[in-house]
Amino acid sequence: MSISVGERIRHLRIHRQMSQSELVEGICSVPYLSRIENGKTNPSNQFLKKVSLKLNVNFEMFNNQNNDNFQKEIKTILSKIEEENSSLSKNEEALLKMALIEFIPPQLLIRVFTSLLENSVRKKAMNEADTIYGSYFKLIDATNALELTDPKEQAIYYRLHSALGKYFYTKQDFNKSDYHYSISETLIPDKKSIDSAKLFYNISLVKQRIYEDTTAALYYCKKAYDIFQRENDLENLVNVLVSMGVQYHMLSKYDVSLEMLNEAESYLDRLQSTNKLALSTMITYNAGRVYQKMEEFDKAITYYTMSSNNTDNDVHKAYIFKGLIEIKLHKKEWLSVKNLLNEAFAIVEKHKLPHIEIELHAIKAMVYKKRGDYLNYEKCMKYAIKCAEIEKYPPLIKKMSKELAGYYHELRFYKKSSEYYLLALNNS
Repeated sequence: MSISVGERIRHLRIHRQMSQSELVEGICSVPYLSRIENGKTNPSNQFLKKVSLKLNVNFEMFNNQNNDNFQKEIKTILSKIEEENSSLSKNEEALLKMALIEFIPPQLLIRVFTSLLENSVRKKAMNEADTIYGSYFKLIDATNALELTDPKEQAIYYRLHSALGKYFYTKQDFNKSDYHYSISETLIPDKKSIDSAKLFYNISLVKQRIYEDTTAALYYCKKAYDIFQRENDLENLVNVLVSMGVQYHMLSKYDVSLEMLNEAESYLDRLQSTNKLALSTMITYNAGRVYQKMEEFDKAITYYTMSSNNTDNDVHKAYIFKGLIEIKLHKKEWLSVKNLLNEAFAIVEKHKLPHIEIELHAIKAMVYKKRGDYLNYEKCMKYAIKCAEIEKYPPLIKKMSKELAGYYHELRFYKKSSEYYLLALNNS
């Protein structure tokens, strides 16, 4: 069933962040609007025309008998957004949110849900994205995507699962992200298109998080690289090269990693983009990580500092702080370690970033260990492992379990040691 005209007015007014008095100023009294919104009074056409102008919507949006026209306008918005891959205007967002509470056909519901979820993730409005997912995903049948044969239906589900993959990746739920991206991969309409390259790149990022061996991640990155290079898409080419730098770094191929980052920097010089500074920050940060692994700590600190000075992004700062903490810990600069840990924890708690929060707890455990506080070391490391098990991060579980197993082995607590070695083995 369709929602009433009063509910539509109220929905749009709230979305526009307008009070009742702001909406009806120069039109009518607030009590009259209140009665309309509560369904106690039917508004006149003259009232609806004036209100529609203030809300910047078509007058026909308020005609309950005109659901076909409403759906037509929704389809027009969706077609534009899907074709241009652009952000929603406030007016478009309000109308799509209204469509979610209308009785609309299932495929149209999927398209509306997908566009709203993509838009929220793009804006980094994750609380809003959580509300959209929590309220409306249960109304969608997303299980039959692999059985589809109609190309139009496949395209709808391709966008849906790609949006869900991005949503869960942003929330650092990498296993769910991998699940949805894997479905998208089977539904790719053109495996040589820019869209497919973007999907391959996103899949590589997820594989990088899930598996300790980054060979699979590199496979997808190289597929994306070939397409972006052929299409001369420099911005995405830089992104892919930075990721390949990370993946070679994880394979301990530090020289190759630096080659990838240097190639990324060479493309950056030719790039005309508002994201140029952010991309430069990614390159300097990852160069810092490589030099840290090579134990060239002064170079690492220089690159981390450059990266930190060039970003206002809290999430980026959290990763930069993590690298600096590890170096300061190695140098036993305890006050710097404490201050940086406090800053990093404040960021990850604010933005709900479980993966790096677990890594920070593991670093905190190592601080206790280096300072001889073995009781808190054990407690903190066990807590980090438990969190990693809950969030299902096998590489983190393996790494931390091996650390704790080695600690118990040195103490000749062989039963405890074997317990954690087994846990590490089960997450290999």
